[in-house]
Amino acid sequence: MRKWKWLTLLAAASLLLGGCAMGGASGTKTTQGIAALDDGNYSQAQQLFEEAVQENEEQMLAWRGLGLADMGLAQYEEAETAFQNALDAADEKMPENTQDLKLYLAAVEYRLAEYEKTIDTCTEILDAQEKGVADACYLAARPENAAHQLKELSALCDEPQEAAGAYSKFLFMRNYREQSVRESRREAERYEALLGETPYSHDQRPRLPEKKLRIGYLSPDFRQHAVAYFLAPLLRQFDGSRFMVFCYSTGKPDAVTKRLRSGMVTWRDLRGRSPRTAARLIAEDKIDILVDLSGHTQESGLPVLAYKPAPVQLCGIGYMNTTGLKAVDYFLSDSVCLPVGDPAESGFTERILRLPHTHF
Repeated sequence: MRKWKWLTLLAAASLLLGGCAMGGASGTKTTQGIAALDDGNYSQAQQLFEEAVQENEEQMLAWRGLGLADMGLAQYEEAETAFQNALDAADEKMPENTQDLKLYLAAVEYRLAEYEKTIDTCTEILDAQEKGVADACYLAARPENAAHQLKELSALCDEPQEAAGAYSKFLFMRNYREQSVRESRREAERYEALLGETPYSHDQRPRLPEKKLRIGYLSPDFRQHAVAYFLAPLLRQFDGSRFMVFCYSTGKPDAVTKRLRSGMVTWRDLRGRSPRTAARLIAEDKIDILVDLSGHTQESGLPVLAYKPAPVQLCGIGYMNTTGLKAVDYFLSDSVCLPVGDPAESGFTERILRLPHTHF
């Protein structure tokens, strides 16, 4: 039962935030549509799923795929209709597998500012489960309930990585409610113990003043995302005579990814890699400074940083609170977000690096 609840939470979170784990018979329009979704080609996917619906392929999968394609094209009214049709098809054949579809529907309703409908849909999800789903609580404007559920789920997990993942989401949700500086730091520091990883040692690493510094950026958001827009100038305008830049991507690529890859950077796709393997690959690249851009957000890279694959590690841009990890040395900020002397600084386990104008 514990394992089932945890897997349900993971499935709900991944589906709601853009995952498209779908099955389909080989060679069908549905399968081709799934491939187009994975490539970020939403227009082609939309056409393929429309054909799948007309050809009476598996209706729940076809309508769900069409809803995802509509969402990718920001056609939310069409997506709402598609997900409702998918729910109708699922109710006839597999009524027990409707939760992910309801989460999709709630997300679309929220985008359409249909808040009462969003709350009603989320309430249906909450009523269906003893402890509920954290994402549903979040969509229903109940972040404190979501945080509580995630913390409980973390305590119930048998695997350390799963426990740490749930707890990381708990820390993210806690940012939506006021908390004392001391409490915030204490909660964050518990995260490291859940990971329990032994970090790399860099004591024997030679220091060569004249060599190029190797800078690594780790993120799931080298895509259509705010972080990518802040990062783009850093990937275009660095001094190639002094620096080598590496990007470690853990998220799905899209058109923005392709533009970012066109610069003078070394690109590493870490999707599907375990934190241990990802850390080893970064260490083999001999990165001098590793910058995490996600913190405790979705698809966090912090389990990788826990291994300390680079001698200097910092976090910034994509997250505004402490990571709680001793392996993270610095946190990027500025005098506006975190003024000198602000008591909030004591809530960080990292040293604060204030950039002169803005850290974005």
